[in-house]
Amino acid sequence: MNQFFNKINDQKSSWFPLSHLKPQKHELIKGGVILRLTFFYGVVTGMLVALMEGNLNDALAISVDILKGWIAFYLFFKFTFARAWNERAKLTSTPKSSSSLD
Repeated sequence: MNQFFNKINDQKSSWFPLSHLKPQKHELIKGGVILRLTFFYGVVTGMLVALMEGNLNDALAISVDILKGWIAFYLFFKFTFARAWNERAKLTSTPKSSSSLD
């Protein structure tokens, strides 16, 4: 399953328009990156929820749907795409060489 998520993770289009947040393959996706992605994609997710629920004429309902979108995106991304990325990063990261103290 991780291979599936990482295949999507590795596509440039998956990170658009926030491609500057994409870490190198050997770097972990940390909470700050997930939060920044959530602020953008969570709004998109929330607006899709509002559209599906027919809440586009009610500002309060849209706000609640955006909150739902933030929560849903954060949890989904953290436990699928970020987890797969981080497992691969841990396997591919080069161990730091021990340096002498001279």
